[in-house]
Amino acid sequence: MKHEKNAMNCIEIINKIRGIISLSGDKIKFNHNKCTQFHSKKHYVIKTELLFFENSVSLRRPNEIVIKMFNDKILGYLNSWNNEIDKYLKLKSLFGKKNLPNLIYSCPAIVIYEFISGENYFDLLMAQKLSNKSLCLLAKCYQKLNKQGLVFGDARLRNFIFSKSQSLFFVDYEEIHEGDIVRNISNLMVSFIDNNPGIFEETDNEYNLNRMIYFLLSYQSVENRLNSYITPNHKNYEKFTEFWVAEILNSLKIVIERRSLQINNQKMEKIRNEIKNAFNQFVTNPKY
Repeated sequence: MKHEKNAMNCIEIINKIRGIISLSGDKIKFNHNKCTQFHSKKHYVIKTELLFFENSVSLRRPNEIVIKMFNDKILGYLNSWNNEIDKYLKLKSLFGKKNLPNLIYSCPAIVIYEFISGENYFDLLMAQKLSNKSLCLLAKCYQKLNKQGLVFGDARLRNFIFSKSQSLFFVDYEEIHEGDIVRNISNLMVSFIDNNPGIFEETDNEYNLNRMIYFLLSYQSVENRLNSYITPNHKNYEKFTEFWVAEILNSLKIVIERRSLQINNQKMEKIRNEIKNAFNQFVTNPKY
């Protein structure tokens, strides 16, 4: 994860977290000297060491943890906190302990998880180290989630960790909800190619497109639109390609509108051809 470099902000966040937790009647102590603030669009997320926690005798200390403090300046922040806990528990019942960090503690606006040592999928993608195994794990877990009718409201590669033990972990549960599975898969695929640089820039997107397609082919089925595993040699691969190219373009148009990008029809056609060609090239040269 990328993080902020302002240590004072990190310490101020820890102090506020301690204050909130103390109001709940619990005693907890963190290591102020080992604190990292992670990037978060809306809330505050830090990594630190847990030195003392009165209500837990089973934790080894010092113990690396991640604390998420929901931003009280955002309307409905307690609803977001409640949804995070609710969806975490649902995922735990679905996946067990295999794909989720342990939830160590929670109180209104605060959640504390164990820290998972590894790299998020976005960083692996940008380093061109996103392996077939990691993508197969992502596809398998995503399919399992979708079969429950659930999707990630924030479908981004940053929300998945490939641990040092070669396992996948979900992080950030507050925006998980019931929704359009095909659109959600399409949004996730866009996160493979909408980066800096990305599909909107004049740059080489071959690796990112290849990894995106490999993930999609590993996914197997989406809302009964695909009845079986599609391979590049499958008789329906051309229809499969046309369907997903259109879905990806629809998701890209949403990104364009949200970011107020100036992309004309000629550029969009060029992007469409680049994505379609990547699907076609995968038939003869899956690579990586």
